[in-house]
Amino acid sequence: MHMNTRLLLLTVLAVSLLACTTQAVKWPPISTTATGQTSPGRWVWADLICDDPEQAKAFYSQVFGWHFNNSGTTENPYYLVLQGQQPIAGISRYKKQTDSDRAARWIRLLSVESVSRATQSILQAGGKVLIPEKNLPGRGKLALAADPEGALFGLIHAESGDPEDRFPEENTFFWQELWANDALAMANFYRSFVNYNATEQKTLNDVDEIRLSVGDNLRAGIVQVKHENISSAWLPYIRVTNLKQTLNKVRSAQGDIIVAPSANIRDGKVAIIKDNQGAALGLVEWHENRQGEMSR
Repeated sequence: MHMNTRLLLLTVLAVSLLACTTQAVKWPPISTTATGQTSPGRWVWADLICDDPEQAKAFYSQVFGWHFNNSGTTENPYYLVLQGQQPIAGISRYKKQTDSDRAARWIRLLSVESVSRATQSILQAGGKVLIPEKNLPGRGKLALAADPEGALFGLIHAESGDPEDRFPEENTFFWQELWANDALAMANFYRSFVNYNATEQKTLNDVDEIRLSVGDNLRAGIVQVKHENISSAWLPYIRVTNLKQTLNKVRSAQGDIIVAPSANIRDGKVAIIKDNQGAALGLVEWHENRQGEMSR
């Protein structure tokens, strides 16, 4: 898709999301425990924008066992996604404009010390700010942006602090990966407003990847895309403990397997799916006693 056309569609999506941000006086926080701590560079939240939240709820309940609380209105529902007792995401309605529009997408939110300073740096580094800083009472300050290649992401400074930084539980968000046309340039872009360390490496199947970390904590990866027809985008991963069983649930719930497990890609422990409305997700089979990092 041509970059100008893609950014136009993202702007339409942003306007729809902005409509959702005005619907409630009090927003649910992103953590049940107020930590008062901010961990810049960590991806702490996710929102699914989709045409039919009810279909989304059915899919994610069947595949991951998630359940939902509605904190919005009948016209503009906002469903808080819960894994066990912990909030991990939200679901909003985005009415697509035409049949050619992407029906749904996951947007991860990046923790920053100051949303206003981050958006200024994003503009200076060549990115786009689609929704400028908004204060959502109960949740915090947020903004929606796109990097210079058009990949969409959110910013957040949570009112009550970020969730506790611990190893992701099963069926929760585990990893964040950017597929970029110019991985090094995009690493430099994200480092312009987050104090990331960037480490380049050649992975096992000869894919160039850059790891972004803060201190000793890995936060995301950037993969060099070698195919011109693949648009730059952030791909979130969900941790599962049995990939085969999860993929069977995806099929039963009317989702699609886009990339099936392969022995030469991360030891056959990952897959890429689309939900029943077209939102892409990565899956990674990861056991608590498994050592090492995400690697291809």
